[in-house]
Amino acid sequence: ETFLQCDKAACEATRSYRSLHQMYTPGSSFLGVSTEGGVYFGKTEVKYDNNFPPASEQKYSLADLSVSYNYYFIRNLSGGLNVNFSNSVYKNTVGDFRQTNLSFAITPMLELNLPVENRTLNDLFIRGGYSFGTQKSEYRSLGFTNTSKYSMGNLCLGLGYNFFFKKKLSLTPVFEYDWTTYKDKDSDQKEKYTGPNFSIGVRKFFR
Repeated sequence: ETFLQCDKAACEATRSYRSLHQMYTPGSSFLGVSTEGGVYFGKTEVKYDNNFPPASEQKYSLADLSVSYNYYFIRNLSGGLNVNFSNSVYKNTVGDFRQTNLSFAITPMLELNLPVENRTLNDLFIRGGYSFGTQKSEYRSLGFTNTSKYSMGNLCLGLGYNFFFKKKLSLTPVFEYDWTTYKDKDSDQKEKYTGPNFSIGVRKFFR
C-alpha cells in the first residue's frame, strides 16, 4: 500500500462537490424568493387630438411579495409552501376614480429533481402545486364605492433549474403554465385565465 498526499485544492473541490451532491437528500431544505417580489410605481397619460375628450392621467403602485420554503422528505423529492401577498392601487384624475386590489394566496408545492447521478441533470426539476387565496377589490368614483370579494384557485405545472453560483446558493429560473379561476363570492360569477409564466429567483439551501 502507498498513500499520496491530497492537494488542498483537490480536497476542497471534493468537499464542495460532495456538499452540493447532498442538497437534495432527506433533511435538506431551501428558502426561495422569486422575481414576483417587489414594489412598483408609475403613471400613464392619455391625450387626444383637439383635446377632446380631455387628457387623463392614471397613477399606480404595486407591492408584491412571494416567498417559498421546501423540505426534502425523500431523496430528490421535496414538499413545501409558497406564500404570496400583493396590493395594487390605481388612481385616475378623471372622475376621481380609484381602484384597490388586495390579495393573499397559499400554494402547497411538490418538487422533483431528476433522479440521476449526473450532477448537471440532477439540478433540473419539475414542480406543481395548487393555490388557495382571496382577493378584495374596491372601486371609488365621485363619492360612490363598490367592493367585491373573490375566491381564487390556481393550478401550476412547471420546469426549473438550480444554477449554483455559490455554495448553497442558486439562481433558479422557472417556466410554468397556470390555470387560474376567480369566483365572485356574491354572484358566483367566474373568470378563468390560462397561460405561461416565467420567473427567476434566488434559493438558499440548508443542510
